[in-house]
Amino acid sequence: MTIETDLVYDIGLHEAEDTDYYLAKGYRVVAVDANPELCQAQTERLAGPIADGRLTIINAAIAAQPGPVTFYASPITGWGTTDREFAERNERCGAGRNTEVTVEGVEFGSLLDKYGTPYFAKIDIEGTDIACLEGLRGRPEVPRYLSMESERRTWEGLLREFDLFTELGYDRFKIVPQHKAHLQRSADFTFRKGTSGMFGEDAPGEWMTRDQAVRAYRRIFVKYRVAGEFSPLRLNRATKPLARALSLLIGAWRWYDTHAYHSSVG
Repeated sequence: MTIETDLVYDIGLHEAEDTDYYLAKGYRVVAVDANPELCQAQTERLAGPIADGRLTIINAAIAAQPGPVTFYASPITGWGTTDREFAERNERCGAGRNTEVTVEGVEFGSLLDKYGTPYFAKIDIEGTDIACLEGLRGRPEVPRYLSMESERRTWEGLLREFDLFTELGYDRFKIVPQHKAHLQRSADFTFRKGTSGMFGEDAPGEWMTRDQAVRAYRRIFVKYRVAGEFSPLRLNRATKPLARALSLLIGAWRWYDTHAYHSSVG
């Protein structure tokens, strides 16, 4: 099995902010999202690329094993998740009440078996991103480039992500401010809010070693621990207003994508 250099995976389709970019760049796209309404809307909007065979949209949730999965659809559509802790955070942060929907769970590796190993995979599925990394274990080929919304709950969780990256052979990393991704500039594309932006060599920043990337995240996590979404101050009703003020002051509300490069992949 070899990498298909014209193929990109968009894991977390949402409103196709990223799929639009990948299609504009000439890639074939396999896009996955657990939200049935979002998948239906984008299937109708992007009927042309689907008919041309350039786009496949799959309504499913990435899971450790196939079968029914509970998806918590949030009124803020980009916050939909199969992770109960994230769903509770969404309600706590004022997103409104989640709606529980049963969707089909699919293993990430099974997608690669069916559709091929992509050149790049974007992973942004609100709290269960690591299931994609785990689904790459033991595979003969992995994507040359990956991007994944980084862990914000615990430092141990972040280190686990990097342990998996290392196990899979990824050896260079960029930390990209996701809240600024829509400000990126491409000669032939205008990014919308909610985008993950450019990837690979085009993504902003310099490639770092694992140790350099972890040190950079250590500084970010100090802010998360003080006033982030899962900090003790934010979880306590009495101190929540203080946490919100501190979050704005020190930037604990900001979130980041880890971009990974496998230098040994052809």
